[in-house]
Parts: sequence; C-alpha cells; structure tokens
Amino acid sequence: MTTPTPTPVLSLATRATAAGPVIEAAGQLDYDTAPRMRAAITAVLNSVPAPPTVDLDLAHLTFCDSSGLTALIHARNEAAQAGTQLRLGAVSANVTDLLALTGAQALFPSAA
Repeated sequence: MTTPTPTPVLSLATRATAAGPVIEAAGQLDYDTAPRMRAAITAVLNSVPAPPTVDLDLAHLTFCDSSGLTALIHARNEAAQAGTQLRLGAVSANVTDLLALTGAQALFPSAA
C-alpha cells in the first residue's frame, strides 16, 4: 500500500496599501503552484492604471523550487514591461537562500 503524496498548497492574498498592492504568498511555490502566482501578479499588473510598485510578501513561503523562481523572474520581467517595479517586502529564509545561491536577489529590490 502506498501513501498518497500530499498536494502542494499555495495560498495567495492581495491587499491594498498606501504604497501600492501587496501580494502575500504562503506555502509552496513550485511547478504545480507557479502558474497561480504568475496569474495573481498578472492580475495586479493589469489593473488600470498599472501600479508603480507591487510588493511580494514571501515571509510565509516554505518552499520555492526552480519553477517558482522562474515564475518570480518572469513576473519581474512582465512588471518591468508594464512600468512597474516588483519588490520583495519580506522573504522567508528558504527563499532568501535560493535567491542568494542563484544570484537572483539582484533582480528584486527590497520594499522599504
């Protein structure tokens, strides 16, 4: 008898602040959940007018693989094309390590 593999879960919540929209992510950002993250960021970028900044709160992101990192980089590039800066407001230790290991931290400015 095999034990079923649990389905990775990613919860996303978008909230408005005086500085602009914040997308809070909790759980796992991986191959299965990366499209949801990209869709959430795209939805915010498609608001009219596009916000000057979008902050990602990744404090409760417990896991991020290469697919998740690719989704973040793609979202950063999409934001730049829209004239929006995608910033990281809070980052979990796991994601901080991944960004440092890959050199991707240089692509994402920190939110004030």
